[in-house]
Amino acid sequence: MSVLLGDARVALGGAGFSLRDDRDDGSSVATIRAGLDAGIRSFDTARAYAPVGDPVHNERLFARALGPSILDVTTATKGGHYRRDHDHWGTDNSPERLRRDVLDSLGALGVDRLDLFYLHRADDETVPTRESMEALAEMRSEGLTAAIGISNASIDQLERLTSHVSIDAVQNQYDLAHPDSPVLAWCEANGARFVAYSPLGGASNAHRLASLFPALASRAELRGISVQRLVLRAVLATSPAMDVVVGAGRPKTAVEAASVLDEPWTADDASAVDADVHECVRSLAGLRGTNGSATVARTCTRARRSEQSPETLAATGSSPVEGASTSAGRAPSRGRLRVSVPDQRDILISL
Repeated sequence: MSVLLGDARVALGGAGFSLRDDRDDGSSVATIRAGLDAGIRSFDTARAYAPVGDPVHNERLFARALGPSILDVTTATKGGHYRRDHDHWGTDNSPERLRRDVLDSLGALGVDRLDLFYLHRADDETVPTRESMEALAEMRSEGLTAAIGISNASIDQLERLTSHVSIDAVQNQYDLAHPDSPVLAWCEANGARFVAYSPLGGASNAHRLASLFPALASRAELRGISVQRLVLRAVLATSPAMDVVVGAGRPKTAVEAASVLDEPWTADDASAVDADVHECVRSLAGLRGTNGSATVARTCTRARRSEQSPETLAATGSSPVEGASTSAGRAPSRGRLRVSVPDQRDILISL
């Protein structure tokens, strides 16, 4: 492992390569290699990203595509979560199952030590998360994995684990529609990477991107880049602890994702994000205060999605007007106002 993310802040995710019924391994390999050639140095896979009956399919794809370069990049994988049949997934976070998953991943990836292994989904009802993470910490001590993480974690789970296990990374769903992220704040405070999946918010509204964010779209047009690229850059700008996982269905999209790594972020870009919610800010001026910006961002997001006015949402209580909070109770700083972003259709496929 050359780095634990950090300097490789955009990871190419593999879920779409193995979960589609019409999957094409040759095309997937070409896409991974295109991302590698374009500068991506972090890759994300999992046991759950698999056809029925072939739990290491996704990991083998990455091993095939990366070849010897797998020793020079960061490849993260996950265990404890698996595909039971075409439409259902199960969870087994027992220490015994996690050890088997780690060993299977080592074999599938063809390495002596994993770079980063996540507990994919915590399930305290069957196995206490602390027991599962302590098992991963033991394997880290044994040298089977260089780093450990947890995915889909709540702030309560992380706070309970803090005094027992050192966690290197947390992979959670995150996009600019969520102005409060206590998990991100926890990562910042505890020296862990926050790895965002679904960083563009979902594929269903891709055609509305420019209309949702006209100021940001104008900035992207002036620079001759896609709105998606600038939005991903905006997500990275929210925190120095932030990394993103993006998916790609074709080589061209993998190259586009890699371009985010070199995209600058300026005060004018941050101002463009602010401008896209300016009308909502004026409409909801009475909400300004310690938590006002967070409330405005969330209300604007819901107004745009529902095509109702922000005033209507605020008046009916459809948006959390009172009691809204930001990460760790702090008001968001300028340049960190977060608003909803739809997803480019094939740039993100991640679970």
